[in-house]
Amino acid sequence: MLTGLIGLAAVLGVTVLALFPLIHRLHPLVWRRLVAWGILASLLALAVLIAWSWAAWWRIAATWTAAYLGFKALLLLHTPAAVLSGLTWWRYLGFTVGWLGMDVEPWTRPAAQLPAPIVRRRLISGLVIGLAGGALLLLIVSLPLPECWRLAQAWCAFVAGVIATFFGGTSLLTAFWNRFGRAVRPLFDQPVYASSLGDWWGKRWNLSVHMVLTLAVWQPLRERISGAWAATAVFAISGLLHEYLLSYPARGGWGGPTAYFAIQAAGMYAERQRSMRRWLRRNPVRQAGWTLGITLLPGPLLFHPPLLRALVGPLLD
Repeated sequence: MLTGLIGLAAVLGVTVLALFPLIHRLHPLVWRRLVAWGILASLLALAVLIAWSWAAWWRIAATWTAAYLGFKALLLLHTPAAVLSGLTWWRYLGFTVGWLGMDVEPWTRPAAQLPAPIVRRRLISGLVIGLAGGALLLLIVSLPLPECWRLAQAWCAFVAGVIATFFGGTSLLTAFWNRFGRAVRPLFDQPVYASSLGDWWGKRWNLSVHMVLTLAVWQPLRERISGAWAATAVFAISGLLHEYLLSYPARGGWGGPTAYFAIQAAGMYAERQRSMRRWLRRNPVRQAGWTLGITLLPGPLLFHPPLLRALVGPLLD
């Protein structure tokens, strides 16, 4: 396994080094797009080959890291070289290695001090949420529940871990870079307050993936097909991506993530209908119930039992 880790680290390091001159010197858009998709596909395939025999936690670390860097390449090479002219080496390194988001624009200009109250609020929010989620996780995994409750316990522990990392950890990282003059946005912007599926997926939940798929998938397709079909393609690719990120490391649960994002695509289609828009607009409670119901109730399809057993199960033994 050590050899595989060294090999994967070397591949990722070479990719970071090679990507910098590419984003500045490769100008034809068609070539930028082809190279971007080639880098993503190569990294995803190599992570599978190298981590095939590893334990679930190591597999998920390998695949997520490869996907993360591949998405960075996808975004940077789908952004015109002229827009990235201010992305110097150290800014590029901070964006590529040090920041989980995909909002590259704040890294293309000199650092500027952000208002202290905003940074302080994000820092405190991240600390409180992260500590609360971590404490809840420790409490849940320490409960001596019978075997018949093991899956429910794993699900609750997983949710606590998501709260600690997705909301707490990313808020702290955002505050860190805000403190050093990078006006980056939180990756998860209070999704519980989303008023629609479009608001949830477009403005509040995992904005890094949204930015990349909008730039690399939705916009090119929108030039050729309708917005509705382009959005459906984005959800289809999201389903396949999460099969790779969740089902492959767990070695099970195949089809669940694809089904989950198919439900989201169907919900978005329904939400665009005039009668549905009118029905939802009349009552904020309906909006919240619809949005949270469509996104959260099918959650076990996305974070399926094989994933919970593989990732959380060892903590419960």
